[in-house]
Amino acid sequence: MIKNNHFIKQIHAFNELYSKLNIQIQNICIKQLKMIKANDLNTNQIDTLREQYQLLLKQI
Repeated sequence: MIKNNHFIKQIHAFNELYSKLNIQIQNICIKQLKMIKANDLNTNQIDTLREQYQLLLKQI
């Protein structure tokens, strides 16, 4: 019976660690998605600036 209780405690500890790891992975994924969104916004702004620059060059 003692071995069984020890095994159950190990399973609970494993499940707790797995849960914490899962949360960390989710947080990393959320951060990566935010970075991708920010990069997309920056790319769009750069494209807009290029277009404006080209228009200015045509006017000169």
